[in-house]
Amino acid sequence: MAQYTRRCSGDAVSDGGSTPPTSTIMRNAYGFEKGTTCRKQVHITISIVSFSFKRGLPEDATDTGGGFVFDCRAMPNPFWDKNLRGYTGRDKPVCDFFARFPETAEPFLEATETLVRQSIEQYKRDGRDHLQVAFGCTGGQHRSVYFAERLARRLAIIDGIEVEIVHSAKPYWKIETGGNEQ
Repeated sequence: MAQYTRRCSGDAVSDGGSTPPTSTIMRNAYGFEKGTTCRKQVHITISIVSFSFKRGLPEDATDTGGGFVFDCRAMPNPFWDKNLRGYTGRDKPVCDFFARFPETAEPFLEATETLVRQSIEQYKRDGRDHLQVAFGCTGGQHRSVYFAERLARRLAIIDGIEVEIVHSAKPYWKIETGGNEQ
């Protein structure tokens, strides 16, 4: 499970000293620092899950019933380009594919982000600490992964938010490339 959190600007960074920080930055992608931590309190954990509708809906990680399931099957499908089948939604060729469809991909992402951000604010007011957001597509390799990664990147800049991302169909990915992850 990859975790994304924003490095807290102006906060002291710790490498595991005597005062345990409350959030951890786990990955270098998108400018985050691996293994660094900040002392700013994480108020809400956002679990973002990509999944395959063929394998079923993901389980609610907390049994609270709070969250969203977004269906990406109406988005353009990289699978139908046989040159892209061996890639995932994290790979540059698939990201470039979606860049060719700004009239569909970007509005979808913006709409999902707006809904999730509204829920985050309500969750803060309600004192809730976990929100699950799931993106599904047919195989769970291209579209759902692309949108899950993009939303994680956008939400990780919010103070007090820890973003976890899980690609539940990863064991079934048919990867034929050497990995061109962005």
